Amino acid sequence: MKNIRILPSLAALAMAPLLQAGTAPAPMAEAPPTLAEEANCCCHDNNAPIGVMFDHTHQAGGWMVGYRYFYSSYEGLRQGSDSISTHDVFHHGFMATPIDMDMHMHMIEVMYSPTDWLTLMVMPMYMEMNMTMQANPMMAGMMSGHMAHMHAMPGSTFSHSSTGWSDTNVSAIFRLWNSNHNTVLGTLGMNIPTGSVDEKMNGTFTHYMMQQGSGTWDLTPSVTYKGHAGHVFWGAQYYAALRLEDENESGYCLGNVWETTGWTAYHLCDWASVSGRLLWTSADDIDGHYNGPHGHSSPVDIQRNYGGDRLDLGLGLNLLVPDGALKGHRLAIEALWAVDQESNGVFLERDFSIVAGWQFAF
Repeated sequence: MKNIRILPSLAALAMAPLLQAGTAPAPMAEAPPTLAEEANCCCHDNNAPIGVMFDHTHQAGGWMVGYRYFYSSYEGLRQGSDSISTHDVFHHGFMATPIDMDMHMHMIEVMYSPTDWLTLMVMPMYMEMNMTMQANPMMAGMMSGHMAHMHAMPGSTFSHSSTGWSDTNVSAIFRLWNSNHNTVLGTLGMNIPTGSVDEKMNGTFTHYMMQQGSGTWDLTPSVTYKGHAGHVFWGAQYYAALRLEDENESGYCLGNVWETTGWTAYHLCDWASVSGRLLWTSADDIDGHYNGPHGHSSPVDIQRNYGGDRLDLGLGLNLLVPDGALKGHRLAIEALWAVDQESNGVFLERDFSIVAGWQFAF
């Protein structure tokens, strides 16, 4: 898999500051910091960019509540590694094609640490999606019943949306190793299928990507490494979403997803840091198909068009209140741009994403 091959290079990029820190103390020169010491010193830099999940733990008895907002914009069409036009899509015989889509995800986080080495997390999610489509201008006289139900005139554009609660993630984050300037965390998580997978439009199943959840129980393991030297912090993470069932109640199964990311952050002062990140995502296409009425009028109705590979570049800002009445409150934002992507078939291009969040540890 491509993402496995790229993991060593991203990890090397993230660890570069450590290799350059020739004046850093030898591993046995000082005792590893305690969790309490870490919580009172530069903890905003001990966290990864806000777009990275499962990146930190808390000391025994510690709580954290938070909210993350994830926005993603899709615009334009791609076939494999090439951008294509709507005319190219209609040439394949489709009666409609998506031209853009906005996705909003709202995530609520609650974390609790029963021990110093274990942190538990639950994260419900709420989704809002809106897609704009264009009808084939040459489809007059051959409009299918499915397209007629959309009330789409040849060449016109029309929109539809989907809103509701998505899947709920529950995770256990383990502190595997902690040394002078380095930490390794492991996460074992599960996505509970609380999101709807039977959203319909005019009596037929809507596009697969407009459903609220996966509809399957999904294993979500990850391994995270973090290090620091002076004002520089870095890290890398490998994450997967693995479907544990062959199909959901609507008859299909989303593809597995793998993510590899590496980042570097610089501590500007005792309350602010900036970060840069690379993210590689690889996803399989969809297995199975809807077990009820559904259309094949556009590329997003075809299972083999889903999945592919994408490389994102991210820039972030992280703010933490170190003392006073608002001590422990964190505000952060990160923007990610797709710099390279290859789809498995004909699909929407991912343009950019924004992740913003608030967290409060106590």
